[in-house]
Amino acid sequence: MANGSPDSSPLAEEIARLTAQAAALTALVKRVDTAKQDNVWFLDKKVIATCLRRARADAAVGQKVVAGFLQCAESALAAWEGGRNPPPLKYILRLAVLYGVPVSYLCGHDNGVKEQT
Repeated sequence: MANGSPDSSPLAEEIARLTAQAAALTALVKRVDTAKQDNVWFLDKKVIATCLRRARADAAVGQKVVAGFLQCAESALAAWEGGRNPPPLKYILRLAVLYGVPVSYLCGHDNGVKEQT
């Protein structure tokens, strides 16, 4: 394609990267649903909460700023970071972009955070 085409722009590359992450996360959720039945492993909302807090601290932004970016209530973000509720997939994807980390990091993979048993 010619230079300057939408397919070669940084935005198109970012969209492609996020689309691939979304597909990987969807596959992971399917594996989790199957694994829950087999008691193999699952996404621990406390692990996700720890990862969300760590990523936000590393990004040096407050909950109010993050909630504004996500266009959600601060109380929802506090519930996710407190481990009371897991964030919906669309917010995990947006948080990964905001914090500059892979989705897998926010889900507790590849970052040293262990599931609590």
